Amino acid sequence: QSPPPPPPPPPPPRRFLYMDLQLNTPLLRSIVSGAGGESELSTYDLLHTAQGKHNAHIWFIKQAGKQKYLDEDGIAKIFHTLSNLTEPEIMDILDVFDVDYAGVLSWKRFHLLLAAYCALASRQTVKFLYNHGDEMFACLRREYPKSLTFQEFASFSLVFGIKEEELVRGVLSNFKVNPVRLREQPLTQQDFVVYYYPVLEKLDEQGTLMRASDFEKSSALCACTIS
Repeated sequence: QSPPPPPPPPPPPRRFLYMDLQLNTPLLRSIVSGAGGESELSTYDLLHTAQGKHNAHIWFIKQAGKQKYLDEDGIAKIFHTLSNLTEPEIMDILDVFDVDYAGVLSWKRFHLLLAAYCALASRQTVKFLYNHGDEMFACLRREYPKSLTFQEFASFSLVFGIKEEELVRGVLSNFKVNPVRLREQPLTQQDFVVYYYPVLEKLDEQGTLMRASDFEKSSALCACTIS
């Protein structure tokens, strides 16, 4: 009698991200390190040094030119070089940071956006939440003066490519929250930070999903160096 067939392989782990987000981590690193050589600091921590912030500001000025801000075309060009995001995804993320609905990003907003992706590349999104949670909350807040709608709350997850259903699952599995209340009642700044903490903690643990891509070396942005 032939032996029984082997058991089927286990199903693949449930994907936490709605897209296979890939980051050009060498370019992110070069933006904040400039010509400063090697550093043991993570890309996120390096950005938060005086020299790292200065290097990133110089790089921003070179991309923005005389207008001193990045328009939609400039933002799309940068993101196509920094990531594998599609045009609609890029515009959705721009909407998160474009608080004036002007279709542009100032240095202040670009720095916040850059910090988010440096945190993602460094698996330090929880640290980003604590360092920039107040600023991020103010950026997301549009309808109410001191709280967020659920859609505003959930829009932050777009930045890191997290599925909305995974965001909700993460909140409900860690806190005794009424699902109706979560979606229909305003969310405070404390809600924002506390609810996102376990979700981003999980994202940092799953950092193996974040890979550096072999982006086109001929890109003008890749060739841009900071003097």
